[in-house]
Amino acid sequence: MREALWGALPDSLLYVELDGRLSSTLSLSWEPGSTAAGPGARVRGQLTARDVRIAGEYGEYAVGPINGTIPIALGPRDSGDPTRAPELAAFEPAEFERLRRQYVGSTADALGPASLTVGEISYGFPLLQNLEAWLSAETGVMEIARFGADAFGGRLSGAAVVDASSDVQYNLGLLCEGVRLSEVCRRIAPIEGYLSGCVDGSARLRGTRGGLSGVVGRADFWTYSRKGEKTKISKRLLEKIASRSMKMVFGDREFDRGIMSLYMKEGWLIFKELEISNRNLLGVTDLSVKVVPLNNRIAIDRLAGSITAAAQRAGAGQPAIEPAMGAP
Repeated sequence: MREALWGALPDSLLYVELDGRLSSTLSLSWEPGSTAAGPGARVRGQLTARDVRIAGEYGEYAVGPINGTIPIALGPRDSGDPTRAPELAAFEPAEFERLRRQYVGSTADALGPASLTVGEISYGFPLLQNLEAWLSAETGVMEIARFGADAFGGRLSGAAVVDASSDVQYNLGLLCEGVRLSEVCRRIAPIEGYLSGCVDGSARLRGTRGGLSGVVGRADFWTYSRKGEKTKISKRLLEKIASRSMKMVFGDREFDRGIMSLYMKEGWLIFKELEISNRNLLGVTDLSVKVVPLNNRIAIDRLAGSITAAAQRAGAGQPAIEPAMGAP
């Protein structure tokens, strides 16, 4: 399989571990000159997975078990084909409550059983559990009408569209509800205990098969307290932010405002706004941590690599690698 796919897949996918059972039902047709895009092959059918597990060469990522059916409908469109990639809703903060009712609520009953389920997805550490997705495909377009997964004590939900009729393009809308910062930090051992609090938010991404450099989007997140999960920043993190050599006399601090707004462009996360602050009973701001708008950024691939390396080193008892942030 590796030799057959050599040159067609990235190196990282050529050395994966694959286990489980895959079966397919496909039909292939060649229609010369009958489409607006010219002659081309059409593929229709489905791919069925049973207890499929995928793992990276060095265990950097793992997915599975995967169960369910993936519909396949590839090929050029006819000139009179009305099929168009469905438009996603505007995943903006102002629409959060409406979208939460639509995607996080009990709409699964109306959609029927999920087309695909995934037990767990990890990348250096567990990211998502119990993923469910409802899939459909038509003339080169795959629509994920709804997906949902457990994540860090909360829930991630949303929808996506992949258009492969000419070149592969995708559109993703994502909602984050009730994610616990304490759980995020706990799973990434080097930053365990840094932050706590619940997070809601929304994100909208679009891109091509060109990789991370082709991803464009925006994400907005905000924090709040909940029983058993207060918004708090640790003394250790405050000392790192202020100065590694500065001795702080205060301990962990609670905060009442935590927001993060960022853009994704050309392989960078660009921070439009990042603030952790607190206003006391007298109305005085006694804690304020901010970044200069649009002046701080992180390379996405470097951040992903640093997080994975930190998780692996922590598991082996080695010093952690901290992701760097700053102007380019």
